[in-house]
Formats: sequence, structure tokens, C-alpha cells
Amino acid sequence: MKSSSIKVDNVYQCTSPLLKNNFSAKVINKLDHSCIVEMTDVAKEDENVAKELQYKTVVNFQNFKEK
Repeated sequence: MKSSSIKVDNVYQCTSPLLKNNFSAKVINKLDHSCIVEMTDVAKEDENVAKELQYKTVVNFQNFKEK
């Protein structure tokens, strides 16, 4: 997804190499090539990893999809 399309406080579908499944996340802060996001909906099998990350991670713009 293009950087200009991603807005702070919006929720998107994302992927991460840390998780096995796609997840929903709210953009907290926008950086040069990625965003800091708060995971809002994760698959049950990814719940433990999400908890370890305190439901926050960094996602590259390429790993965003419209929800």
C-alpha cells in the first residue's frame, strides 16, 4: 500500500513475519517506510506472540491492505 494512503488512527489488515496469520491493526505512528501499529484483532494461534509484543509491532507499508 502507498504511504499516502495510510492514515494514523485508521485500522488496516496487516501481515508480519512474526505472526502466522493476517491481523487487524490501528496505526499509532507513521515512520519513513513503516508504521507502529497496535494489533486490534489477531488469530487465536498468534495470541501468545501478540501478548509478548504487548499488541504493538512495526509494519512495512508493503504489508498493509485495506480492511
